[in-house]
Amino acid sequence: MKKLTTVLFVIMLSNCLAAAQTKSRREQKVRQKTAVAAVDPEVDRIFQRFAEAQGDPRAIRSVHSTVMRGVIEIPQYALNGSVEVYAKDPNKKLTVLNMPGPFGQRLEARNGKGGWGQKPSAAAYDVTRNTEQDIEGVNGLIAKTHYSKLSLKGKAIVGVREAYVIEGTQPGAPPELLYFDTQNGLMVRHDVVKKGKDDDGAGSTFFEGFAKVNGIVMPTVIREVYKEFTVITRFYEVKFNVHIEDSLFERPKGPNPDGKEEKVEKVEKIGSEP
Repeated sequence: MKKLTTVLFVIMLSNCLAAAQTKSRREQKVRQKTAVAAVDPEVDRIFQRFAEAQGDPRAIRSVHSTVMRGVIEIPQYALNGSVEVYAKDPNKKLTVLNMPGPFGQRLEARNGKGGWGQKPSAAAYDVTRNTEQDIEGVNGLIAKTHYSKLSLKGKAIVGVREAYVIEGTQPGAPPELLYFDTQNGLMVRHDVVKKGKDDDGAGSTFFEGFAKVNGIVMPTVIREVYKEFTVITRFYEVKFNVHIEDSLFERPKGPNPDGKEEKVEKVEKIGSEP
C-alpha cells in the first residue's frame, strides 16, 4: 500500500506536463532576461526550433486557460484511472486524479500564491515544495532560465526517431537530459538523472503522441518510466479558453474553531464553458 501511495504521489507531480505547451511566449521572454546560462548557439537554435514547432505564436499567446481530460494506466499494478487538469493565468493549476478502490480521488492545486493537496477521507494539506516548474510543465522544464549550464551532448535514438540531446544542470539539483526530434523540433523525451541510493524521482518521460489543437501542438500521449513502475497518460480532450472560476484553485475548507481542519468535499465537476 505504501509503495502504491508513492506511485500516486509521483503521478500528481508529473502527469500534467502537456498543459504547459500553451505558456505565454510573452512570459517566457520576461524570464529569459534573467538567464544566467551562457547558451551555445547550437543549443539556442534547438530551443528556438522547439518553440516554433509548438505552433502559431499568436494562438499560444491567446490562451489564458486550459482544460485537459485523460486516462491513466499503471501496468505493473493493473491500475487504471482518470485525470483532469485545469490551468489558468496567472500560475493557477488544479490536477484531479481519480483511481479505483481505496486510492479514490486526489487533488493538488496552486492558486498563484501557494499550493495545497487532498487525499481521500483526509483534511487538505499544504504543498510547500516549489511548484512553479510543475505549472509551467514542458516549457518550464526546458526554460533556459532554470539552468546554470546547458550543453549539447550529441544525438540519440528515441523510439525510431533521431534526437538532439541537451544536458541542463541547476545548482543542487540532479542533471536533466532533454531530447529534441531532429526532424520536427519537438521534445520527445526528458530524463532526470540521479545516481546513488537516493534515486527517488529519477526517471524518463517520453512524449509519444501529439495533436494540433487550435493551431497549437500538444503532447497527448505521455509515458513516464521509473525504477519500479510506468505511468501512461493519454489525453483525449483538450480545450482552451474555457471559463474556470478562480475559487476552484483555492483551498476548499479552512480550519474549524477547534483548530481541526475540515475535510474537502469530493470534486464531481469542475469548471464550465461560457
